[in-house]
Amino acid sequence: MSSKKFDPLVLPNVPSTSRILVAEAWDATPHIETGLEIALRLAPNYSEVGYVHYGSILPACEFSAESRTGWFRNMVGFNNTPAEKGINVAKGFASSCGLNLTFIDPSSFKLPEDYVLEPEVLGSLSSLKCASFYGSDFLGICLVSSLVSLTGNSLVNPSDHKALVENLAIGFARCFSLISNLLDNGGYDAIIVFNGRFASVKGAVLAASRLSKPIYFHERGCSHEKFSLKDYQPHDRIKFQADIREHWDQSKCNPSLLRAADEFFLSQRAGTPQGWISFNDCMTPGASASLISQAKAKASSKAGRVICFFTSSEDEYVSTEGVFESSGFEWKSQDEACLALAKVADKYGHSLVIRNHPHLRYKADADRAKWDNLEFIDDHRNLTLIRSDSIADSYELINSCDLVVVYKSTVGIEAVYWNKPVIVMSDTLYDEIGASIYKPLTVDGLDALIGNIDNLLVENDSALPYGYYISTFGISFQLYSPSTLFQGKFLGIDLNRRSVIRILASRIKKLLLFFVGASKPNSLLS
Repeated sequence: MSSKKFDPLVLPNVPSTSRILVAEAWDATPHIETGLEIALRLAPNYSEVGYVHYGSILPACEFSAESRTGWFRNMVGFNNTPAEKGINVAKGFASSCGLNLTFIDPSSFKLPEDYVLEPEVLGSLSSLKCASFYGSDFLGICLVSSLVSLTGNSLVNPSDHKALVENLAIGFARCFSLISNLLDNGGYDAIIVFNGRFASVKGAVLAASRLSKPIYFHERGCSHEKFSLKDYQPHDRIKFQADIREHWDQSKCNPSLLRAADEFFLSQRAGTPQGWISFNDCMTPGASASLISQAKAKASSKAGRVICFFTSSEDEYVSTEGVFESSGFEWKSQDEACLALAKVADKYGHSLVIRNHPHLRYKADADRAKWDNLEFIDDHRNLTLIRSDSIADSYELINSCDLVVVYKSTVGIEAVYWNKPVIVMSDTLYDEIGASIYKPLTVDGLDALIGNIDNLLVENDSALPYGYYISTFGISFQLYSPSTLFQGKFLGIDLNRRSVIRILASRIKKLLLFFVGASKPNSLLS
């Protein structure tokens, strides 16, 4: 057992006499390790810290080894998921350090066996979003978020995954019941959860909200070496940008720290992974030149310019849509925004390049077909489509075009840094930090900008607050030692490393499935 020392953590506005609950459902690296580290590092500063991992009581979870393989492990008497292994390691460390950390068994609580959704909510994503629980819309919002995220399909029909949706709803209800009990009857004063938007955890958010208990959210930090711990959900763009501004105001007098802002944009362009994976490895320098030439030739007027529209993965923004208030755009979706842009660009004789996000190649067939064929646009005369599987370099496109337009994509703030005028057609995580971007809410507003491209202004230094924050925010791990975004050791132990017994169990399972012709139980997408 490691004897490594650590710096204790303190939650803002939470007295030291408080009892803190860390509640987890996922056992994916690095989230399981992050929750355990937070619990251990909080323990010295509070009267008690409780830790509960309730993934085992959920019939479906966005990521849980228990929900996928528990049936077989229980059959052979082998029970050691990453979460269980991590808890055992944390228990030993807490004991050796004399930490007041309580590990709670969720199976000891009486929980609802089922939760019945109204049949009509399964008809579409919009109807599913209307599903309510104790008068709250949290249930519908998180069911859409989890379903779209699991399927990678922004056009998914909930009725095609009826069993999954129902199991996610049951999990929400069980999570709500468990956390309500712990916060109310168990006397915990504040709670920490992962992310906050998925069905596996949203019940905890609702429970804490109803009891007026402070909620803190952990997530990835600026790199695999850091984690974030905030009193707001990661997609809360208003609070996120308030942090960016505060971070910048506190640090801009330090030239050595300011270099981090430049390094963020340079690293992005170089394809160096930071807080998340990079897609630059599928881009080839020089591959955009012929596309730009084609695009320029499609401009139908002498004053025609080249506009480049960078898409974002639709399933990602649909899964967070409706969580927070939007600015009230006239267009209600990315395809509507793109169609409006295409019509206005054509009106002024401009050429429009549509660069589909490389991540789209890994999404559902329906999403890929919609965007890689531009099914929602009838007139393609002024369009140059760059499919998601293209090797075209996005940064070369930024350099060569006259205007960058985005829908949620962070390419917008990067284009500002590279001195290109930018229009955003959606709310973003950088539209309220003083960046020199244009944000029209109506077609008329968009028209006024597209008809005046040569006079649009850009101040590349206005992107620096974003670059600085994204390259530095977070708390450094001390008990978890990450080696990549998805691998590392918690107190010297790789929680995902399979023992000889585990490997043998896996092989026996495969043989059994082969001989009996069984399908994999509890598949989240069945």
